[in-house]
Amino acid sequence: MQLNSLKLINFRNYDNLYIDFNKKVNLLVGKNGQGKTNIVESIYMLSFGKSFRTSKDKEIIKFDTESLYVGGSYTKYDTNSLIEVAIGKNKKGIKVNKIHIQKIQELLGNLNVVIFSPEDLRLVKDGPRERRSFIYVWSCFSFASSCFMPINALLYSSLFDSNLRINTYY
Repeated sequence: MQLNSLKLINFRNYDNLYIDFNKKVNLLVGKNGQGKTNIVESIYMLSFGKSFRTSKDKEIIKFDTESLYVGGSYTKYDTNSLIEVAIGKNKKGIKVNKIHIQKIQELLGNLNVVIFSPEDLRLVKDGPRERRSFIYVWSCFSFASSCFMPINALLYSSLFDSNLRINTYY
């Protein structure tokens, strides 16, 4: 998977920004307050439909403007795709390949993003209680995922015959 380009309009400190990403390595370099994290935030928004820095969409709209646009083209499994996010005063719209999505679940998994922020250092800096809590939550999530995958595979393969009847096993 590769992010090919990014277009921002009225996103935080950017009036209009277009970036064509290199296929190998991309570095965001600049002084403090120049907008490097804003670019990372916009990429995250393409993946999850929301900011990782604020829960209020209006905070990411550039000051003295009424709406913003974030668009990103990417390649996944040799297929080019486009995700677009538009936010106005009281509206938010997300499109995948020019088709409006109705539920955020339709967006998830299109562009996979992992972010590591300074706040994540709490795992190292905080006490053992916080680390245990984190490990507990993720181990439960991992366990649940690993349990559901075989169950789903079983349901869709061996429990149903070609007429979609449930086979009985004793």
